[in-house]
Amino acid sequence: MVDIGGYKLKGNYMFKELEDIQKEVVELKEKFRKEITSLLLKRKNLIIALGKKQTEKNVHTEHCCVIHGCKYGDPNCPVEKGVLVQSIPCEYCESDLDIERGM
Repeated sequence: MVDIGGYKLKGNYMFKELEDIQKEVVELKEKFRKEITSLLLKRKNLIIALGKKQTEKNVHTEHCCVIHGCKYGDPNCPVEKGVLVQSIPCEYCESDLDIERGM
């Protein structure tokens, strides 16, 4: 039996051991759990942020999103970092809400 990139070659067949597949499934579940947790936290922060009153406005507060990030690629975006509150949901948030509503 030959091992090729995680797959076993036996005769003319390539396969993975069930144990290897189960490990991959557990790793993927953990990865997705972390991603979902992160997205839920960002969504919670967005809801809190949209409820706050803020007088300071700039290009970031008008265009960037705590969930979808800085529209200008700024690694120090005050909205993405939670320093300033975005004024309105971004266009991607609106799309996400439409999907949730089944629109």
